Amino acid sequence: MKPLLAALVLLCVAGVARAEDYLDSPALFAAAWERLAGALPQDTVALRVEVEPARIGLIALAPEGGAASWQVRRVRLLLAMDRLEGPEVVAPPVPGTSPEAAGFAVSDLAMERLPDAVEAARMRLDPRGEAEVRSVTIARRLEVGAAPGQGALRWVVELEASGQTLRVELGPEGAPLGLGEAATGAEASGEGEDWPDLLLPDGVRLEEVQAGFEALLPPGALVQDIEIDRERITLSVAAPDRPGVIRQLRWERGRFSPALVDLPERLALPEAGRLGPFRLSDLRLAEVPRLVIAARRASGHREVRRLHGRLVPGVRAERPVWIVRLAEEGAPPGAAGEWEVRLAPGGALLGVVEPGR
Repeated sequence: MKPLLAALVLLCVAGVARAEDYLDSPALFAAAWERLAGALPQDTVALRVEVEPARIGLIALAPEGGAASWQVRRVRLLLAMDRLEGPEVVAPPVPGTSPEAAGFAVSDLAMERLPDAVEAARMRLDPRGEAEVRSVTIARRLEVGAAPGQGALRWVVELEASGQTLRVELGPEGAPLGLGEAATGAEASGEGEDWPDLLLPDGVRLEEVQAGFEALLPPGALVQDIEIDRERITLSVAAPDRPGVIRQLRWERGRFSPALVDLPERLALPEAGRLGPFRLSDLRLAEVPRLVIAARRASGHREVRRLHGRLVPGVRAERPVWIVRLAEEGAPPGAAGEWEVRLAPGGALLGVVEPGR
């Protein structure tokens, strides 16, 4: 082999052997981030930061209006190097919201926290260290009606292990801030599958759904409402960092996903002022089919539309109960005249409220 060709081969092999990336090399990331930040206009207002193994991207308010993106890519030819790109005009990252409300100063980002955020996510969702970190996204969690800059900054770390995608949301100090996501590859879209009715026996394994919720909720999370219909389960959870704000986490067709926007209690759950908080472990989703049977029997075999798990002050010694909403067979959704059956965990009848009472 000619000396020059041999040298080129050695360079390529060495480059592959040392193929570090932005998510596993703090030094490599720090140098690339410094280069990207140095290319930004003064007083840039950022909307979103994304860090992937070979890419760091930032979307910000453009001086002339709209949004623009800058990015640094890790490219490997004979040697690995960082390539700066941008600015490029792009659409705002959250359509339908005010870019100003989502903005934050680049100087507010403690990017030296990146390794800590990744490690916190591993401790939360991957204690064995088997998952591959796919990305870290930093953005402001929006709240309906919030003033610009009011929502908390969140770090969302995405990992993948054994075909499963895991996401966890972290606050500025690395503690779980909100709700995470989890979905297996086949379940993530739900396309092409006929998912069973959640209100029928022998359908979805609801004990596994509850375990998934428990893993994704922040420690000590307080639930305001569990709503179950034929296709989905929605938890309304008190935001640990924002009193009076509700965050929602939904399971639908095999996928857990948090709502993109926080909501004040009065919008997310108009009855919130009359409800008390409880822990998800206080109720068992696995007993839903049994509750459906008990509610139908108590209401004269009417059609179950949805269930709520709630703590209603003055009912059952300040412990949560199940509230089942029923209607006449074939009545259109939203029609007046719903029955309400209240059941204790396990299915014991607590009361029946007929329409108009």
